[in-house]
Amino acid sequence: MHGIENKEVIEINDLTKGIDEVMTQMLKNSILSLYPIINEIVELTKKSEEVSIELLQDFQKTINRNEIAQSLIGESFKEISKLSSNYTTPENACNSYQFLYKTLKELQHQTHNYMHFEKNVLIPKALKIIE
Repeated sequence: MHGIENKEVIEINDLTKGIDEVMTQMLKNSILSLYPIINEIVELTKKSEEVSIELLQDFQKTINRNEIAQSLIGESFKEISKLSSNYTTPENACNSYQFLYKTLKELQHQTHNYMHFEKNVLIPKALKIIE
């Protein structure tokens, strides 16, 4: 049994549950707040209308919420990577164990790409439109 021989999987399980909760909230924030605000900013600038202070404040609050979530997710993945010796399965690992580590590594990569895009491409482009 992996839980007995490899106690790190129990902690990894707890961390992945936390990532799931935080990521769900972050994506919900993006879908319900961030993307609609960006769409509104784009539409206002197309019409040469001014973006209100309230909209800008909502935009900043939404960005801040996602930055907090991204930080928590990033720290959790760092801990998982550390616990799993950078997703290296032990010698006694079965196929399920190997699949778990491979999937977690891919999840970390995909999540990093998404967060990078949002933080370093999407939000800066929206801010540039406002200028």
